[in-house]
Amino acid sequence: MRESEIQHKIITYLEKLGFYVVKIIQTNKNGWPDIQAHKKGETIFIEVKNEKGIVSELQKYRHKQLTEQGFKVIIATNLKNIQDAITN
Repeated sequence: MRESEIQHKIITYLEKLGFYVVKIIQTNKNGWPDIQAHKKGETIFIEVKNEKGIVSELQKYRHKQLTEQGFKVIIATNLKNIQDAITN
């Protein structure tokens, strides 16, 4: 499945849960996660990869920066990854 298809499923699911979801197209920070989901003062950053996708070193660095600031970062290869992370 293409990353865009996975992203669409994730965005639809999160919006049904009441999240305000933003798909990042372009930013001044290379390696920034693909999706931001906001709800009740919490922001979750989501990096979407297909089954064969690899998280780059720059992406790992950005994820570390975000987690050090207290944000949750999820790497998702399918909708179930998000469902599991949200319920835990």
